[in-house]
Amino acid sequence: MKKVSDAVRAIVLESAFLRFGFQYQLLNLTQLAKFIQPLIEARVKKEITPSAIVMSLSRLGRELDEGSDRGFFQIHNLVVHTDLLIVTLYKTPENHKEVNNVYRKVQKREGLITVTEGLTEITVILEAKHEMFAEELLENKPKRIDRKVGSLTVKFDDRYLETPGFLYAVLRQVALQGINIKEVSSTSTEFILYLAESDIQLAFDTLYRTFSSRNQHGLIPG
Repeated sequence: MKKVSDAVRAIVLESAFLRFGFQYQLLNLTQLAKFIQPLIEARVKKEITPSAIVMSLSRLGRELDEGSDRGFFQIHNLVVHTDLLIVTLYKTPENHKEVNNVYRKVQKREGLITVTEGLTEITVILEAKHEMFAEELLENKPKRIDRKVGSLTVKFDDRYLETPGFLYAVLRQVALQGINIKEVSSTSTEFILYLAESDIQLAFDTLYRTFSSRNQHGLIPG
C-alpha cells in the first residue's frame, strides 16, 4: 500500500503549478490538503485526514524550497539581438522555393536568419537590414509580418536536456512579467525567445536575476 507521503510527493511533483507554489510559498497548505484529499485517498486506497496530508505537504515544501529553480537551474549565457523581422507565410511550393532563395542570400552575407516549417505555414525570422532579400516574400501576401522584434537566446548546460521543467521555468518567469512571446525556436542547448523590442530588457533582467549566479560571467546584455 502506498504511503501518504509518497502519494503527496507524486501529485505535487507531477504538477508544475503545485511545485511552483511550494517553491515560493504561495499556497495555503490546509486548503490545498482538502483539495487534493480525494486524489490522495484514491492512491492510498483508504480515508486520510487533511491534517495528515498537511504534515506531508509541510515536509515536502521544505524540501522543494531548498531545491528551488533559483538555485537548481543556471544559465550560461544570455544574448540579445534586435531589429528583427518575422514573416509568416502559407506553405506553398512557390513560397518554399522563395524562402530557400532568401536563406541562401542572407547566409552568404553571414546574416542572422531562422526558418521554421509547420504543417501549413513557414515562418522566416531575419534581420531587418536584409529585408531587401525578402521583397518577393512580402509581395506574396504573407499571413503575418511582425517588425521591431528582438530575440533573447538562453544558453544552458546540456545536463538540463534530461531534467524536466527547465524550459517551463524560463517561460514561466517571462509570462509572470506579462510579456508576450511572439515566436520560439531552439537547438540542443539554446532556447530562443522572440519578443517585441520594448520587452527585451525586462525579459533579460528577469531571467538574469532568476537563473544566473552573481559570480557568473559571460552574460551579454546586447
